Amino acid sequence: DRVITLLTEKNHSVLLTTVTLLHSIVVEQKQYVRKIRKSVPALVKILKQLFNSGYAPEHDVGGITDPFLQVKIIRLLGDLGKGNEGASEEMSDILAQVATNTEVSRNAGNAILYEVVRAVMKIEAEDTLRVL
Repeated sequence: DRVITLLTEKNHSVLLTTVTLLHSIVVEQKQYVRKIRKSVPALVKILKQLFNSGYAPEHDVGGITDPFLQVKIIRLLGDLGKGNEGASEEMSDILAQVATNTEVSRNAGNAILYEVVRAVMKIEAEDTLRVL
């Protein structure tokens, strides 16, 4: 519970560390997946903010806002949506938005798009999302 509360932090370093820890717990400690799955709305909100935010020079890599945090969040969402329709439904819209609007002429954009594809293939996605 304490770790999940850190998702409300504004500091990107804290968020990156928190998401990395949560992903490690999901991978290594399967009994906590259900509890961590409750954080999907918060993760989706963070990803939307990153994706829709304007230029922030301290987090910008090649014109993309904090691609490291975006990749980590998308990777965690993929694991949380695996085998769970409710969580998959919550993240489908943002994954589709990221897949269709990410700048792929840069390496950072390609890394994000790669993780979106991996997440879509893991989750209980609709066929229309898989076609993207």
